[in-house]
Amino acid sequence: MARYFLNLFSPETWNAFKAGNSDTTGFSMSRETRAKYLVPGDRFICYLTKESKFVGVLEIVSSSFIEAKDIGWGEGSYPVRFRVKPLVILESGTEVPVKDLLPRLLEYQALTHKNRWSSMFRGSLKRFSDTDGQTLEEMIRDVSGGKRISRPLAAQEPLTSPSAPKVSDEASEIQRRLKKLKEMNDAGKISREAFRRHEDRLINEYLSLPD
Repeated sequence: MARYFLNLFSPETWNAFKAGNSDTTGFSMSRETRAKYLVPGDRFICYLTKESKFVGVLEIVSSSFIEAKDIGWGEGSYPVRFRVKPLVILESGTEVPVKDLLPRLLEYQALTHKNRWSSMFRGSLKRFSDTDGQTLEEMIRDVSGGKRISRPLAAQEPLTSPSAPKVSDEASEIQRRLKKLKEMNDAGKISREAFRRHEDRLINEYLSLPD
C-alpha cells in the first residue's frame, strides 16, 4: 500500500516543475534524513504555500539522492531529490482550496483548536495517515476528472491560522530511541521481529512530525 507524504511548492516552484520534465522533485538538505525513509511507490500530495491549495499527486520512482546541479526552479537548488511520476497535475484554475478538504481529514477532525490547521502543512515530507492520504488523492483525482467538490458545512468554521507551537525535541528523542533500539538488536537483546516492529513505529512517528 502506498504511503503519502507532503510535498510543498510555492506558486513559482510549482510552475517551474510543470514547465520542466516534471520527473524530479527536490527538497532542502534539512530533509535528507527523512527522505531516506521514503521508497519507490510512496506518493507525494502536492500543496501550494501562499495559496493554500492542493495541486497534484506524484508517485516516487527512485530512492532519494543528492544532486548539486541546480534543479531549475529559481528559488534554490533543492539538492535532496526523488525521481517521480506525475499521477495527477491539476490545471491552473482547478486547484483545490484547502478549506474544501479540511473537514474530510481525520487529522483536522482531531484538532482541539481548528484554527491551527496550518500546522498540518508546515514541512515537506510530513507523512499523512493512510486514510487522509487516500482521501486527498481521491478528491484531487475527482477534480481532475471534472467533478466539483462540495464544501462540507463543518468547513464554515474560521480558518485563520495563527502561528502554532513548534515541535521541540521530539525528533531528537525519536532518533535517540532508534539508536538505542539498534544497539539492543546488535547485542541480541531483542528478536528481529520485535526490532522491525518497533523500528517501523518509531520511523512513522518521526516522519509524522511537523517542522
